[in-house]
Amino acid sequence: MKNFSVKKIFKNQKVKQAIVLYSSTIGSMLIGFLISVLNTKYLGKDNYGDFKFIEVLFSLIVLFSTFGFFYSCTYMTAKEENEQKKNKLFGAHIIIGLVISLFLILILTSYISFFYTGNLGIYIHVLLPFMFVLVFNNSLENILQGNNKIYSLSILKIGPKFIYLLTLLGIIFFFDELSLKSALVFFYASTGIIIVSIILKTPFSFKDLKATINSIFETNKIVGFPIYIGGVLGVASTHLSSLFISFFNNNTDFGFYALALTVSSPMGVLPGIVGTTLMRDFANKKKMPVNILKLIVIISLIFFVLFLTFLNPLFNYFYSREYEPAINLAILTSVAFLIHGFGDLYNKFLYAKGEGKKMRISSINIGLSNIILSLCLIPLFGSSGAAYVKIISSAVYLGTVSFFYYKRIK
Repeated sequence: MKNFSVKKIFKNQKVKQAIVLYSSTIGSMLIGFLISVLNTKYLGKDNYGDFKFIEVLFSLIVLFSTFGFFYSCTYMTAKEENEQKKNKLFGAHIIIGLVISLFLILILTSYISFFYTGNLGIYIHVLLPFMFVLVFNNSLENILQGNNKIYSLSILKIGPKFIYLLTLLGIIFFFDELSLKSALVFFYASTGIIIVSIILKTPFSFKDLKATINSIFETNKIVGFPIYIGGVLGVASTHLSSLFISFFNNNTDFGFYALALTVSSPMGVLPGIVGTTLMRDFANKKKMPVNILKLIVIISLIFFVLFLTFLNPLFNYFYSREYEPAINLAILTSVAFLIHGFGDLYNKFLYAKGEGKKMRISSINIGLSNIILSLCLIPLFGSSGAAYVKIISSAVYLGTVSFFYYKRIK
């Protein structure tokens, strides 16, 4: 205890990064909460459901289109010590992102009308130019972790929502109304401003571009693509299970579920942030520090109890009575997020070790449980069924990644 110093702890780079990332994530969630209050009030429950439906639909489309290249870039960057090579990887990632974006715009422009007609189809067409925003938001979330650019990652988390909130307040102040089209355009435009700023701020190089891209393609066969397959089955199935609510019920019920996810998402934040901050360290460690695991468990459980205590009064204060069905859903999804957060911590360790195939297995398990349970529970229970599915699939995820983690360290 002689050498113990609180001042020294807060001077530690990893501690400072963790505090910044945690603060930005919590700040992002608080701003997201305020945004949800304004969106639900001025869009109404039907348009709010459409807003969240399009948001999830676009995220799903981008997820299918990345083919694991951004995972490979992240892995290669995390392992690379040479700054010039890191810059080349970031430059190659920009080119890959541009190609994927153009491909998506061309495909969706041609075929989206076959699937969506009426106003929903019109809104989707209007948003197609923002496909660059969605693709690079996905890529930067990954590669900034591998490059340990925690401060830029923090800006990516909080910046878009902050700009969008200011825009919403301006629109409401001057016009006292909000259309679905305006909400969608300004939502993605706000993200685009931050993404362009981060790309211009981050050093990149197009030197030896062909060789760098070839190297990424080779790594993708071993690391990125297996993770991508797992991600499609895991993350995509999670999105699909929520979209099933719209298919079997309606977008209004989907809106209740989406609102519950917004309110309860802070429950899974802490473990994931610790994993992100320590990702580069995990690459050179045999196992995670036990004391860190214990501390995360204690803090997360305290937050969970506080959440359950204040959920009802705060929800009734900020949201109108027409959104009350989301309260019970938020209790269920908070349990799911808490479980999933610890899964993310173990997953980051496996990611840092290049365990793409094992991560793929965990995602396959999630995907199968999501799809099978969604088809069974959502037609019967609607959004409540989706919440039960999320709890079970999160437990499957934690069980799988923790099994592979303990198997590896032994």
